[in-house]
Amino acid sequence: MEVVQYDPVLLVSLPDGDITIGARLVNNDGSEVTPSAAASVAIHVAASSAVSLPLVSNGGIALLLAFILVVLILRRRQAARGNDKLRVEKP
Repeated sequence: MEVVQYDPVLLVSLPDGDITIGARLVNNDGSEVTPSAAASVAIHVAASSAVSLPLVSNGGIALLLAFILVVLILRRRQAARGNDKLRVEKP
């Protein structure tokens, strides 16, 4: 097996040090498939004080937040119009 080094990636909530990540396939009811299909990989996690997200992630997050803000503003305006209609109809 060849050792390959990749660029650092951002993983959240992993402890520092050597850890093993594993995955296995199961049936819909949770029982193991036959033959067993499982794999694991050992990785080394190093803490970093300088975390920078890629521009795509930053832009995506900003776009999502802007969309949520627009939806909230539209809902507030709609609710305000509904309240105005109720006030007008009451004698």
